[in-house]
Amino acid sequence: MLELLLEKLGAVPAVESDNRGVLTSLWEAGDKRVLFALNLASGRQRASLKIHNDQTAVNADLGPMEVRCFDL
Repeated sequence: MLELLLEKLGAVPAVESDNRGVLTSLWEAGDKRVLFALNLASGRQRASLKIHNDQTAVNADLGPMEVRCFDL
């Protein structure tokens, strides 16, 4: 539902995930990028994440209630 709302507001996806239970956020500043992967569930989650503009791929294996950052 949030995805549809953001799409209606004109947001363009930056990260593709094969697991909808893992939330992502991509921060960019100049030539530096950090990808945050958030598992807010009470069980372990795995996700393959792909950055849209350059096809960088990251595999995330997250424990319960874990947030991990990836320097890209």
